[in-house]
Amino acid sequence: MQRAGICRAATGADRAGPGGSGRLTYLPTSVRGVWLYPYLVIDVWSRKVVAWDVAERKEARIAADLVSRACLRERISKSRPRPLILHADNGNAMRAATLESRLEELGVLRSFSRPRVSNDNPYSESLFRTVKYRPDYPRRPFRSQEEACRWACAFVDWYNRRHRHSSIRFVTPDQRHSGQAVELCRHRALVYEQARQRHPRRWSRSTRCWRQPGVVWINPPPPENAIDAILIRARIPMIGNQNLTQILNNGAHDPEAMQEPIGARQQHHFEFKACVQLTKPNLPQSRHGFDFNC
Repeated sequence: MQRAGICRAATGADRAGPGGSGRLTYLPTSVRGVWLYPYLVIDVWSRKVVAWDVAERKEARIAADLVSRACLRERISKSRPRPLILHADNGNAMRAATLESRLEELGVLRSFSRPRVSNDNPYSESLFRTVKYRPDYPRRPFRSQEEACRWACAFVDWYNRRHRHSSIRFVTPDQRHSGQAVELCRHRALVYEQARQRHPRRWSRSTRCWRQPGVVWINPPPPENAIDAILIRARIPMIGNQNLTQILNNGAHDPEAMQEPIGARQQHHFEFKACVQLTKPNLPQSRHGFDFNC
């Protein structure tokens, strides 16, 4: 089973910049031991399925063509200021040079799940759980690829246009993707508040929060100071909490904050300074993206 989605150790999505996630799963056929493979690309910010396909084999070329179709449909060009990020698992198709070269042509950055972490692509996992627990999911195996494509087409249409997703305040992915969700949730909040004023005894607390989530993350990064503290303690294990705070505030430029012998103080000071300079510029920023499922 292969997965793809938006950014490596920490991935985020907001409305300003795109990102995506994806995964590959298995559909049974009437022939024992033969499977069909649905490929899906979803926008992790809106949860919309932006491209899909059902194939008889797992190939990097199929995945590359699917990503190209998703970028074309969503009008994502290489010249955009914030690049698209595609998050995937470490499967052969996702790591192949064919997909890598296609993503470079499209200006898409790659991201992979962490080794031996099975839940690093939660949006894809959640989507395929919805696929296989639908009431109309066939009880018998698919008899052909065309039959599987017809069912997948009907599912994608239902999921994008009619499925009210709980993580995006019970609006459809299409409504959030097109920007209608904000006004819709504002109207819902007004209706709830009016009902609360008419019948206050029905509410022991405030009404439901209908505010749309502004940023979506896959593995959000810790605060910068927390990262710096981990780096300092790894390099200088004997430092105290008070001196640690002073070093963070001064940017590791105050040697008096480190109460150690002169030789050890100078060595640790330069190790810490180099480590922070190399690490902090590479901290992942909030981005909007696609999730590639195959």
